[in-house]
Amino acid sequence: MANCNADIKRSNDALDLSSKQSAVVGGTQGIGEAIAIRLASLGSDVIIIGRNKELGNQVIRQMREVARDESVQTFEFFPADLSEISEMKRLAAVLSERCGNRGIHFLFQTQGGPPNGQWKETVDGLEHRFAVQILSRFALPYLLASSGTLKESVASLADPGGKTEKFDGDDLDLRKVRQSYKLGPISHILASARRDGVVTDAMTLEFNERFPHLKAIHLFPGIVPTKAASNMGFPFPIPQLSASLLPVFSFLTRESPNKFADVRIFLAANPVGKQLGIHFARNTIWNPYKVVDPNAWGRVKENRAKVWANLERMLFQTEKEGDVKSQ
Repeated sequence: MANCNADIKRSNDALDLSSKQSAVVGGTQGIGEAIAIRLASLGSDVIIIGRNKELGNQVIRQMREVARDESVQTFEFFPADLSEISEMKRLAAVLSERCGNRGIHFLFQTQGGPPNGQWKETVDGLEHRFAVQILSRFALPYLLASSGTLKESVASLADPGGKTEKFDGDDLDLRKVRQSYKLGPISHILASARRDGVVTDAMTLEFNERFPHLKAIHLFPGIVPTKAASNMGFPFPIPQLSASLLPVFSFLTRESPNKFADVRIFLAANPVGKQLGIHFARNTIWNPYKVVDPNAWGRVKENRAKVWANLERMLFQTEKEGDVKSQ
């Protein structure tokens, strides 16, 4: 069994993904970029999804450089703003049409990022980060699995486990918490981080139950040097400190986006890793996939069913409102 990063890399090196189609959401930077490039080196066709076309094209060039067989592999960039519900649905429809009967074998979700303590509403009236970090990560696997486009696995990045036993499944974007307690930035960051882990655990458990032929995985990357602090709009001096300190930490611990990309691919796409049956794991210095139990609150069937129902309601609310207006 591959139980260290060197073993994982060697096992992945032997993979032949030439018959597979992969999609990486948030694939233009950081861990998503590393996953896309690594998939290309293993022979997979790769679609990357993001907001910045220039960055997307840069990643495509890097994928071509490492491609196992550039003459037959395809690499594409699909633009999407996943803070908007209409874009979530449009992207799922475009992917289904583009991939046809072949479908998408592996879906990697890295969109969003750490909570920044800010409150900003989307055009749909949702808190912006919640829409990207939670709702879009529910919507894409749900829509692609429902259409038959998703064929094997989906891996999402957040923070599984934890001991939370009390959580309001009817307040997924923390609107009631914010109004009741007048959250400051630090309190909002802590509440959002807790919500992300609890809800993603619940979504993962419920997805695996509703789509037993597929595999959903929830992984924590550990402390990996990326531009997340800057991209998420953290105030000075957090991005500057992050840019200075994380490379030092990475040098000392040998943690990197490339190393974690191999872990995610191993668990989601490598038969050796898939047969381990791991759905919740944390990347640590000593163990690249330390298995953890999903959050206590999310393990309760009624709780995760409530989360699923509320996310479904949000996803299709605009359609229902349009139907009412047209009557």
